[in-house]
Amino acid sequence: MSETIVAEDAEMPLSEQVADPVVRYVRVGSTNDVARQALLQGKIGYCDSALPPMALIAADVQESGRGRMGREWLNRPGECFMVSFVSVVPSSVVYGASINGWLPVLAGLCSIDAVNEVLGHCNAHAIHDDCRLMLKWPNDIFCEGFKMGGILVESVQLGRNGAGKGIDNVTIHADASPDNTHQNSSHDDGGQSESLVGVIFGIGLNMNIPAESLPTQQATSLQLHWEGLPQATVLRDRIAAGIAAKLREGLRSLMDNPTEYVDQLLKRYVRMCWTVGRRVKANLVDGTVRYGKALSIMSDASLRMMGDDGQIHVVHTGDVGILPAQSDS
Repeated sequence: MSETIVAEDAEMPLSEQVADPVVRYVRVGSTNDVARQALLQGKIGYCDSALPPMALIAADVQESGRGRMGREWLNRPGECFMVSFVSVVPSSVVYGASINGWLPVLAGLCSIDAVNEVLGHCNAHAIHDDCRLMLKWPNDIFCEGFKMGGILVESVQLGRNGAGKGIDNVTIHADASPDNTHQNSSHDDGGQSESLVGVIFGIGLNMNIPAESLPTQQATSLQLHWEGLPQATVLRDRIAAGIAAKLREGLRSLMDNPTEYVDQLLKRYVRMCWTVGRRVKANLVDGTVRYGKALSIMSDASLRMMGDDGQIHVVHTGDVGILPAQSDS
């Protein structure tokens, strides 16, 4: 079992201005697991304010981290950004069929926006001609065709008053709605009429991993593309503060104006999606493997592809990798 060591000081002053609470661990098993327990214990609750709550849990070392499809996420101190952002929202935001698939995308777009703002603030400069940050479907963060970060979004079912009911230990995806209906989050009984759901955005970014230490040939790290970065603790704090603020605003928009905001997200995602137009291999959760070309992003954030079988397929969940043209390996 991983040893948990809580830091005496979060050392994240900017994050503490936009998130409450902010907790940093020197060493922990998984920040998402800590976030889940905090939700179940009622330490992070819904509040009827202009913005939904936002807590932040960071780790210097994460020993049992995981990504999508159950992959491990390992690190050494100072190399990676490993932060879970935790909020509580009405159930319609998490289970509404038209909204649900956009939660992972929202986290990806907020992450890219935050990193870009930090790069501009510290006057970092690109090492290569095109170091744009892009999203590989659904929300892996890519730079020059290599993976720089990943995001795992999980939910925890809560009662109407925010008390923990149980764990919905699944990755958020477009077809997770139990009833395929959207309920307006407004209420006329003086309180929250919908049940509440805790949402955990576990975000990992390679900040300063030496090229020889990257976990795979498809991975990369921020410092390999940008020079003039601040030290790791400062970089983490700045990025975390930016993500926290943007996630809170995005969740509020999904609660207040879901149709309009999803349309905005779709337009942005189309421009920033690394996957569309490329040859892909889709490993679906039921074990099916499909090869083909990614055609477009659908209104529910699913991926539309033309399979090698000549049929159109829509991918809601799974792992979609980019392939060289005419390659099935």
